Amino acid sequence: MWLGTAVWIGGMLTVSVMFLLSGDDVVRAVVGALAAVAIVGFLSVAVIIGRSALRQEGVERSLHIESSALAFWITMGVAFSYMILQPVAQLPQAQPYMVVGLGAVSWALAHGARSEKYL
Repeated sequence: MWLGTAVWIGGMLTVSVMFLLSGDDVVRAVVGALAAVAIVGFLSVAVIIGRSALRQEGVERSLHIESSALAFWITMGVAFSYMILQPVAQLPQAQPYMVVGLGAVSWALAHGARSEKYL
């Protein structure tokens, strides 16, 4: 898991710096390749965490599954509502980091709320 996280973070940092400094097509191709490596690193972390959650049994497994399901629906509900309201209320365009941040915060809140059920 740590190797995948290190690849993802290193890849994203490298992509960000190179994109800021890029000026020609060769650099953009390298940036694309590094972005692909970063995505593979992130997906490997997701697979490892998912497999780890499914290997657990009992309360821990239920807690992870319920937290993930609740966080998914919270994130999708807020994102969908924002998508509908954005043109009507002339809200700024939602950025991807906002959705990812909402997902992380909603999972943490859901995990805490579901933990109370089992304690």
